[in-house]
Amino acid sequence: MLRVPLAVIARITYRVHEIIKIYEDVLFFAGALIFFLFGVCLFLLPPDSSPQTSVRFTHASARKAGEARENSVIIPVEVRGLYMSGYVASDRVRREKLFKLIDDTELNAVVIDVKDSTGYVFFDPRDEAIRSLNTYDGRIRDLDEMLLDLRKRGIWTIARIVVFQDPQFADRRPDLVVKSKRTGKAWRDRRGIRWIDTASRDAWDYNLAIAKEAVARGFNEVQFDYIRFPSDGDIADMAFPVWDGTTPKYDVLRSFFRYIDERLERTKAKTSVDLFGLTMSRVENPNDDLGIGQRIADAAPYIDFISPMVYPSHYPPTFEGYANPAAHPYEIVNIALKDGAPAFEGARARVRPWLQDFDLGADYTAAMVKAQIKASRDNGASGWLLWNPSNIYTAGALAKETK
Repeated sequence: MLRVPLAVIARITYRVHEIIKIYEDVLFFAGALIFFLFGVCLFLLPPDSSPQTSVRFTHASARKAGEARENSVIIPVEVRGLYMSGYVASDRVRREKLFKLIDDTELNAVVIDVKDSTGYVFFDPRDEAIRSLNTYDGRIRDLDEMLLDLRKRGIWTIARIVVFQDPQFADRRPDLVVKSKRTGKAWRDRRGIRWIDTASRDAWDYNLAIAKEAVARGFNEVQFDYIRFPSDGDIADMAFPVWDGTTPKYDVLRSFFRYIDERLERTKAKTSVDLFGLTMSRVENPNDDLGIGQRIADAAPYIDFISPMVYPSHYPPTFEGYANPAAHPYEIVNIALKDGAPAFEGARARVRPWLQDFDLGADYTAAMVKAQIKASRDNGASGWLLWNPSNIYTAGALAKETK
């Protein structure tokens, strides 16, 4: 049996101890370094990046451009907003006055035109499919900066897109324009504006591309307006290049709502649609689509918010016995929301009406705007939006900040 001298064993033991000590020092240093780097990363992260309290929005085209956005504004329980045109949004001074109004009052949201009835896209798009049509004028040059500012202020942002009333797209795709039976040329409404065939999938895809980019750039929600068949003008003279003339108009719009829902689902963005106020009074008549294809029931399964335009001035004289409906803001909004309530029972969509803050049919005072807000709340609406085409709002109608 081999005998190892005790001196040798002692030296080996000493060396092993030294090696272990070295590794302990290395491991301690490595652990300290990792802990330090982890702390630095936490410090550098933005304060609103917690996935537990935020909603993330990204889009493939934005990621390709290195511009994927994260929007962490949580949707308010009651959305209280105002409308801002693309023209005002492009003016830093004018828009800041409205943003400050939102900061200082109960308002917490803003609806901003990204494409209005002129057909122009008001930002410089990155999507090549949109750019190739050259329908944009880039009016809102600092869109990304503006949306970042609104996110920091906790303001819910809604991108408004006018869909089928679109002269710019009509210029690029004359094959999709509603035609005049009499002349064979483009049909025009009373204001001389051309319309796109509501059944056109190409038109659907074009507006979807704009919606997706709006979300990718930082908007929380997309709102679709003018989603209907034309109504003002010589209706009998219209000829449609896509719609077959026999499929019910409301079926066409139902298909459109389903189509955008399926294709916007991955963005996680909220969606909303603007419908005529009278759709709320037609809920009990399932086949009545006002001749333009609009019914609450067709949007309710596929959209998050339906915004009926219940402006009292837009109701006909003697409506529900009121000689001048505009002079009775609470009563008209109250009737509309009560009439439409059954369509929202068990539905995905919630009602969030557009309210009147402009003079038409009556000089609208703060008390009249407040009356509409009260009617909305009395009927359990998920919020309300104020409309004034000039973007001049009645501050006296709004409570002080209650975010």
